[in-house]
Amino acid sequence: MIIAGTFHQGGEKVFREVRGPSKVIVVELADERYARLVLRVDGPRAAVALVEGALA
Repeated sequence: MIIAGTFHQGGEKVFREVRGPSKVIVVELADERYARLVLRVDGPRAAVALVEGALA
């Protein structure tokens, strides 16, 4: 199953690009067009570490 696009959830705008439930990360945003991004990535742990490193 592929889910892609803009969805409204709890009054917030969420972008999703997901092919199945595995290998998914959620990036929560502040003061942006979307409240969160739900993305499928090949290496979830590496992607999270990369985002966290960029924010440090």
